[in-house]
Amino acid sequence: MPLDIVLTSVCVTAGGKARKLRNVFRRFGGPLYGFTAKHQVIYDPDISGPLLISGQPDHALETRSVMWSLFMRVGGTGKEEGEELHTSWQSSYKDLLIALERTFLNEHGAANALASGNIPKRMSNLVSYVDGSDKTLLKAWERTAGVKVIRPDTAEQPGIVEVDLMNLLRDFGAHLAISLLFGDKWLENYPECIEDLWKFEEQVLFLTLGLPRWLPLRSFREGNAARTRMTGQVGELFKKISDYQDGNTSIDELSDVPAVSFGRSDVFRKHNVGLYHRGVIETSLLLGQNSNTQRATSWLTIFICCNPDLLQRLRDEVAPYVIIERNAKTSRPEITHFDHNSIHNKCPMLKAALYETFRLTNEATSVRHVYKSVEVPMSTDLEKPKMHTLPQGTWVTALHHLIQHDPAIFPDPKTFIPDRFLQIDPITGKKVARHGCMKPWGVGSGMCRGRTYAEKQVLAVAAAFITLYDVQSVDGKGGGMKVPQGLPGTGTKVPKGGIRVRLSRRKLD
Repeated sequence: MPLDIVLTSVCVTAGGKARKLRNVFRRFGGPLYGFTAKHQVIYDPDISGPLLISGQPDHALETRSVMWSLFMRVGGTGKEEGEELHTSWQSSYKDLLIALERTFLNEHGAANALASGNIPKRMSNLVSYVDGSDKTLLKAWERTAGVKVIRPDTAEQPGIVEVDLMNLLRDFGAHLAISLLFGDKWLENYPECIEDLWKFEEQVLFLTLGLPRWLPLRSFREGNAARTRMTGQVGELFKKISDYQDGNTSIDELSDVPAVSFGRSDVFRKHNVGLYHRGVIETSLLLGQNSNTQRATSWLTIFICCNPDLLQRLRDEVAPYVIIERNAKTSRPEITHFDHNSIHNKCPMLKAALYETFRLTNEATSVRHVYKSVEVPMSTDLEKPKMHTLPQGTWVTALHHLIQHDPAIFPDPKTFIPDRFLQIDPITGKKVARHGCMKPWGVGSGMCRGRTYAEKQVLAVAAAFITLYDVQSVDGKGGGMKVPQGLPGTGTKVPKGGIRVRLSRRKLD
């Protein structure tokens, strides 16, 4: 099934002969692309959108089987263990979701979670101003950034470091998000966590394809090993939480573990989920929490920094909600007021820049299992089009991201133009950002549940960064930076070669 998705996406995007060749091998005509009758791929939004939504009321199209299939392949659970895990997961799924909902899956909870993460303080200490040769001296999010000190940081003049900005912000966001799940102490005791996360994440596509684990590819084996380490570390954390809940250990080691993990532990205990399976389930949560969100943070910030005029517009826009003052002791600028809700709700240009980032880098896909037979129109041109029946037990995938590069919908589609998402609200007369026909979070029952938190985090990190830091090209001259080429990833494009920049604190007037 994933092979159909990849080939259709690549061929349609390439156009020309590649697209014609893909048409030759598909099973049916019209909007349906697929090698076999068991799986169809649709990229026409006028058909896929209504189909995914209309398939919800009677559960004709469902996501649980999709989630479980990915869970088994990506989670690395064997067949026998999988049967036991399936029973545990099915019984605990709803309760686990409720425990997560209180903290991350609603507007109020997401804002409170991010406020507790203290982004202003973390961002003020983004870099350590030490060379990256000794990772033990670096913060966890600096370990893959290739830090090189150009000028030491002193009270008299701000330091300058050369870094891979893509990796730095990606890992900064991951550290923040994971700490809100498992706590900072857990990350301190597992300093390789973020590196393991990306080694694992980079192999998700191959794991989804069902490739055997013994495949003699170094990166694939490293990804498997990273997944095993993460599952073990997460499982050990939940063992300690369970021991504490049984009264067999003190709270000392768990003093900063957020309530959400204690709540999910309660659910595991209620449904008798084994310790190993707790590790598998929570590692999958950790992967889903970070995979697309953190790359989106990096891409957004890089697009902004590579557009000087936009950078200034956004600094002006967020200024009322991100207030900076000079610290009397260190003489360095620090954020003294940070309004999460206003950044999310009152900064339309910033949000429009995020939507444009999604358009250029997001590869949103919705996969559904056909639980009950459902009909698909073979055309949108006719009043009563011919219908095709998707039989029960088959699969259907909607490739939402392909319309994002359609010049008929988005003129000049290869250019970063965030203003295209700005509209005037007819009631208030104010500018607002609308994503329109774009579906960055998916559609229907399979829509990303963590989208509220994710969007808030991306906007908050970007706002804090552009407020506190200046970025230059590696030659030390202003301007001249180029956005790196994006390559297909597991949901968000990955950069080809990263982007190295010179980073320094902004000078206050």
